[in-house]
Amino acid sequence: MLANQILCVERTNLDSLVIVLGDFNKVNNAYLAVPCAALGHSNHVMVHLIPTYKQKLKLSKPVVRTSELQRIFRHAWTADWDVFRSTTSSLDESTEAVMSNISF
Repeated sequence: MLANQILCVERTNLDSLVIVLGDFNKVNNAYLAVPCAALGHSNHVMVHLIPTYKQKLKLSKPVVRTSELQRIFRHAWTADWDVFRSTTSSLDESTEAVMSNISF
C-alpha cells in the first residue's frame, strides 16, 4: 500500500524532504487536497494532501479527573474534627485515627 511505503521512507530518512509523484485523482475523501504552486513552467501542480481523519484525542473533550490530593483536601475541609478530639485521649491516638480516616 502506498501509505506504508511512504511511512517506511519517512522513517528511514528522518531529515529528508519526501516528494511523492503520481496520479492521485482518486483520494476517496481520505485527504483534503490543497493546491500549491506549479512546478516551474510545467502544467503540473504540487498538491498538499492532508488527512481528513481526526485523532481520537481531538474528537472527544478531555476528561477531568479528581486527583488524590484534591480528594484529600476536600475530605479535610468537610471532616468533623471534633469527633477525633473527643474520642481520643492522646496525640498518638488522634494521629492514628485521622490517618486511618484519610486512607479510608
